[in-house]
Amino acid sequence: QERNAQRSADEAKAVLEFFQNKVLAAARPADQEGGLGIEATIRAALDAGEPRIADSFSDQPLVEAAIRDTLGLTYLYLGEAELAIPQHERSHELRESKLGPEHPDTLTSMGNLASAYKSVGKLDRAIPLYEQTLELSKAKLGPEHPDTLVSMNNLAVAYKSAGKLDQALPLLEQTLELVKAKLGLEHPNTLVLMNNLASAYESVGKPDQALPLQEQTLELMKAKLGPEHPHTLMSMNNLAYAYMSVGKLDQALVLREQTLERMKTKLGPKHPHTLVSMNNLAVAYKSAGK
Repeated sequence: QERNAQRSADEAKAVLEFFQNKVLAAARPADQEGGLGIEATIRAALDAGEPRIADSFSDQPLVEAAIRDTLGLTYLYLGEAELAIPQHERSHELRESKLGPEHPDTLTSMGNLASAYKSVGKLDRAIPLYEQTLELSKAKLGPEHPDTLVSMNNLAVAYKSAGKLDQALPLLEQTLELVKAKLGLEHPNTLVLMNNLASAYESVGKPDQALPLQEQTLELMKAKLGPEHPHTLMSMNNLAYAYMSVGKLDQALVLREQTLERMKTKLGPKHPHTLVSMNNLAVAYKSAGK
């Protein structure tokens, strides 16, 4: 336990130093080491730091794995899933070889890699990884461990994206009940699951179940996460879709207009979620005869 604790502390220290000296250094003036000038973006800083990872940690593979996992998640949040994939592939490869396939860190990397594949539409690669992650999480961590519940949700959403609604819906219902019991109704993970389940109800043609659940989810998200949180914005988008499906075009239009404006501000005009929101609003205008 002492060795593991020291290893974790050493990894954390090395990761922090790397981001301080190789990534955040991009904010230095352009004539200083690693500096890109005061107008440097997070994206430019990450791009500048990435090529240095392999050389900097050639003798510390688990540190390299931790950095690449963080870097991959950051690219995902920036809407750059294609850039995230090689980071998560390398992180998973390193952790699996050094820690074994069942270690919690390896499972984290596997799940993140599956999410990166899903984000670019490679569901044929994402779903087997999600299934494997869930199976190993149940065996290693237990069926009600928070990480296992996250894996269940991720797999169910992937099934839904692949059109496998007969597998997605019962898995989402089961997961939501477990998460409610484990974390409570207002926990962010519970709210995400409620949103996902409502969306699945909509997809199988059950608006009478989808609409009230979406309305409840959005109110809870606004109160718990704030009106501009990305999860809240996605919930707004899904509720607007539910309104569209039952012919409430006026309510749908207002929501979609609000969602787009907030996404532009929060995520930027070129983020994939913003672009989806733009498209959704155009569809709503068309349905309303505008």
